[in-house]
Amino acid sequence: MASGEGFICGMRKKILGLGLKPLDFAALAFVLSVGVFLAVDAVSAPPAFVSVAAAGRQFEFDLAEDGIHEVEGKVGTTKFELKNGRVRILDSPCPNKTCVSQGFSDSIVCLPNRVSIQVVRSQKGAGEFDVISK
Repeated sequence: MASGEGFICGMRKKILGLGLKPLDFAALAFVLSVGVFLAVDAVSAPPAFVSVAAAGRQFEFDLAEDGIHEVEGKVGTTKFELKNGRVRILDSPCPNKTCVSQGFSDSIVCLPNRVSIQVVRSQKGAGEFDVISK
């Protein structure tokens, strides 16, 4: 048996007794390294916040902090809730309460009271150029 045949036969043997061949092992290592990269990238993303526009004023609330808040609109007070990274309007002085019936959403508007609530989920690298063309 030539020395090259021993190497090839050895390559065909299962690695670490797990039934993995060399290419299986390389694919597994690649998938694990990509997973670690994505997990670290997700943890380092900037935090999200809630932007509220009411009566010509702008407010920001931390989306990570659950709670009930109130803002003054054109015709009265709008009460909204932040919970588990979502937002909903609990009460508003508008006559039809369409904004209240929307439930949890990323964007809610109460037109009669002139209140707009939007979840802003920051993305890492936002504002940077992906491609520059001439």
